[in-house]
Amino acid sequence: MLPILVQLGPVKIYSFGVLLVVGLLVGLYFWWRMGRDEHWDEIALFDAFFLTLIVGITGARIGYIVTHPQVQTLYRALAFLAYPGMMWGIGIIVGVMFLWLFARNHEWEVWKVMDAAAVTILTIIVLGSVGGILNGSNPGIEVAWGWIYPGETVRRLPVDGWNFVWSLVAFGIVSRVRKEFRFYAWYKGEASVAKEGLAALFGLVLVGIYLIVVGVVDENVKWLIGGGIGIVLLGAFWIYSRIGRKEKHDLLQWVRHIRLKER
Repeated sequence: MLPILVQLGPVKIYSFGVLLVVGLLVGLYFWWRMGRDEHWDEIALFDAFFLTLIVGITGARIGYIVTHPQVQTLYRALAFLAYPGMMWGIGIIVGVMFLWLFARNHEWEVWKVMDAAAVTILTIIVLGSVGGILNGSNPGIEVAWGWIYPGETVRRLPVDGWNFVWSLVAFGIVSRVRKEFRFYAWYKGEASVAKEGLAALFGLVLVGIYLIVVGVVDENVKWLIGGGIGIVLLGAFWIYSRIGRKEKHDLLQWVRHIRLKER
């Protein structure tokens, strides 16, 4: 493992931080390109990215502080370099919620924004997970053929490795679904146009699968298995509810027709 990329005097530059920054830059490029294709205002597009990033990082830091009593003082909470720690899951949830509100406020198609956000987030995670592998901070259960982490003598199945494999596969799936969902006959159903949002919901299901596997691999977070199963079921039901159905469309048209006649 190579947790430090380079050291300049007292300043240590960690590989995880470097790759996370690279991931943010690559993610910004993907976000900008997708937003440009949708003809979203470029200033608002960049505002959305950076404000979501700030809100997400703040949420991740607050989540860590709340769950770790040793940093629950004002100095330690603000001195994130001396007392590092983030709960990235909370940060992503808070950031996505903010982006949802931002998109509605700017009258963008919210589900289309969520699809683009799913691709962007996974882009960042792919590169960040490479930094996690180099950092070696998430050893899993003992196995006969795993990695030996610094300071240990036993081999472990690395959670970091699973992060990379999962994020890379998830990025490929979500990117493909975002481009091709309109051609999925099972999803379009009897509707004239397939609904946006399938890529984001596929991403949600994949998050559930990720949590289930982490719960199995990491002996300290077995409780994630139940949460992962719940998220998979939620995502699957949500996808099912958005499958095109002619009956719903016809009913809405009938209701609108009745209302117009009453006027």
